Amino acid sequence: MNKNKQPVSNQDIILLQAYLEQVVSIENKCKNDFSHTEWYLQEKYSDEEVNAIISFFKEKGIKCDCDLVKMFN
Repeated sequence: MNKNKQPVSNQDIILLQAYLEQVVSIENKCKNDFSHTEWYLQEKYSDEEVNAIISFFKEKGIKCDCDLVKMFN
């Protein structure tokens, strides 16, 4: 097994990013947390999977919803 396997598909990351771009632009501020990311992922993934995905993002240096948007722009 590959321990470096990404726990979320690139397609789901792209969709998440599109969602976050809209939310961040509407709110016009960053909460500096993963609240919107967590809500979005919980619609499709289990709590355990969401935690693994958030951990994966943190390992990549992504600290919040806004970083996730910037990281993939």
